Amino acid sequence: MVKTELSPSPNGSKRIIYFDYLRIAAICTVVILHVAAQNLRAVDIASSTWTTFNIYDSLMRWGVPIFIMISGALFLSRKQSIKKIYKKNITKILVLIIFWTLFYNIWQLTFSDTVFTFRVFLTNLASGPYYLWFLYTLIGLYMVAPLLQQLIKNKKITEYFLKLSFIIAFLVPELIEIISLKSELIASLIENKVLLLRIPMMLGFTHYYVLGYYLNRYNIKRRTEIMFYATGILGILFTIIATTLSSLSKGDLVTFFYDNLTVNVAMTSIAVFIYFKKHFGNNPPSHKKHLLLLSRCSLGVYLVHVIILETMDSVFNINSLSFDPVVSVPILSLLILLLSYAISIILYKIPLVGKWIV
Repeated sequence: MVKTELSPSPNGSKRIIYFDYLRIAAICTVVILHVAAQNLRAVDIASSTWTTFNIYDSLMRWGVPIFIMISGALFLSRKQSIKKIYKKNITKILVLIIFWTLFYNIWQLTFSDTVFTFRVFLTNLASGPYYLWFLYTLIGLYMVAPLLQQLIKNKKITEYFLKLSFIIAFLVPELIEIISLKSELIASLIENKVLLLRIPMMLGFTHYYVLGYYLNRYNIKRRTEIMFYATGILGILFTIIATTLSSLSKGDLVTFFYDNLTVNVAMTSIAVFIYFKKHFGNNPPSHKKHLLLLSRCSLGVYLVHVIILETMDSVFNINSLSFDPVVSVPILSLLILLLSYAISIILYKIPLVGKWIV
């Protein structure tokens, strides 16, 4: 990793303000991303409308990695027993999954043309809302957190883990995907050999989880900071261009370069994390009370925004294609964000409800 120096200990009681700003920014990107992606497959790849959606989508890919990096920075800094992790943290996530899966499926059966049968209901219940995958990921990260807490005790071992996981989980798959655009045979041969290494510990989102802790724990030099900003911008440009060229080549939307586990998305996520740490992490703002409320309710926004997005489309026939997407994406995103925050804040202020379902 880059040469660093120690930041103030994350174990202190002082609230990390820049995490609150990051949560709010990240949930905004998630909403914009879902609005932009709503009709991405419904339009011609060669059209300006598709290009607009692709640009918005590519710009906003860092939201989920940021959420996971924040979670890792906070969770790995705490000393807590395995029993407490399962009893408190994992139980809370399971309650969220059960409630919102039930709610989403009841809503779908109410507002869609699907004929209700108990079999259909069970099938939908088993598959669950697509966007709740994030909660399942959190459970997995909570489960491995005690192991990762042992790993981060040694800075050099932490850096070795980050280097190796970046190569295995990000760099190699992306190189294979790029090679496959020219030769699927060669890409397949490389992929099969890599799979023989069988090191799943380096896969998934553990890299972001540990990375969040590392970037929060240690400072980086100004020159390195600027380098990350440059690679972050290049990451966005690469996402836009690579998605365009690969989609045109295949004649269909190629979503690989949108993936959270790609070098381009990782570089942008790191740049954003560092920027907020450097520029929003010093003094508490005068509007701290409102900031903390919006930060606390960001998870609630994540849980309800898709329902609002789909309701606007299915009930009111308002979506990203209702008018020029250059304007429709930000306007609809703002409207959905405001409604989602309003609902989340109301639910949060209800005793017990606020604790368990948002």
